Amino acid sequence: MVFAPADADAEGLATHEDMEGRTLMLEGEWTPAGGGTSRSFHLESNGVFNTEVVLDGVALSEESLEASRILHLTYDQWLDGVDLASPDASEQVLRNVARAVTSEH
Repeated sequence: MVFAPADADAEGLATHEDMEGRTLMLEGEWTPAGGGTSRSFHLESNGVFNTEVVLDGVALSEESLEASRILHLTYDQWLDGVDLASPDASEQVLRNVARAVTSEH
């Protein structure tokens, strides 16, 4: 699977026009582990990242040209190990998002 910037004809872009040219845009709030005041964050990336997704049980042939799988993005891992103050936080999150893809049949 390849994560890459959305182009002008990307599916669903009509409702999220601000995603054109971006691979990832994530914003929210975080609270330091020791407590304290919540802080806002906004991350954007136009990077490209490849990841392998195991598609167990998919067997295509001339007789069976189609198969379907449900892909999940497990969001609870997206910020693992990320320093939101780091200049490469967006790329760290993009790598985590790519690694969080799972397949179900």
